[in-house]
Amino acid sequence: MTITRAFAVATTFCLAPLTSHAATFDVAYTDNDGPQWTGIVDSTTDTFTILSWAEGAGGIGYWTPTSASLPLLFNAVTAALDPFDVPDDWDGTIGNNWGFLSDLIKSDIEWQEGNFSGNNSHLGWGISQVNNGSISSSVGESYFLYTPRSSTGNYLSTANSVSVTSVPSPVPLPAAGFLLIGALGSISLLRGRKKS
Repeated sequence: MTITRAFAVATTFCLAPLTSHAATFDVAYTDNDGPQWTGIVDSTTDTFTILSWAEGAGGIGYWTPTSASLPLLFNAVTAALDPFDVPDDWDGTIGNNWGFLSDLIKSDIEWQEGNFSGNNSHLGWGISQVNNGSISSSVGESYFLYTPRSSTGNYLSTANSVSVTSVPSPVPLPAAGFLLIGALGSISLLRGRKKS
């Protein structure tokens, strides 16, 4: 009876969902006159990834990346370019002290319309790196900056809508496996003692 109870307690404890509370967020950004993309923000890696990107029907003529360029990875950073920890309970608001900058500079992204050579700045969501490389962080989630619209020109985009949907994603902690192995080892010892 002792072994059965110990096994039940150990199994219940070890198989209980030991998780962190990291989350991902589905994001849809729509500028009727420009970029329309969907992506995912991951609070575990503090990244944002654009998965799809199309051009709105408006007259500005923003460039769009080729499908081979997607997904595009962005990192959460502060205005000082230090890493920023995206909260696990993020509400979709990008404050005035952080945002997401693309991993690649714009000239390293393959664009459907041609090669961009205007500057070496990064794309930004909620934060911008202007042509001279300086950072402006008082932008917010409605702005995507600066998307090429010619080989040397780029322009900011203002969203008509931004939707952010939280998708909780439990992340198993590695300790759970060790706890299970330890519990099974203890049970084997208890069985061995009971027989002797």
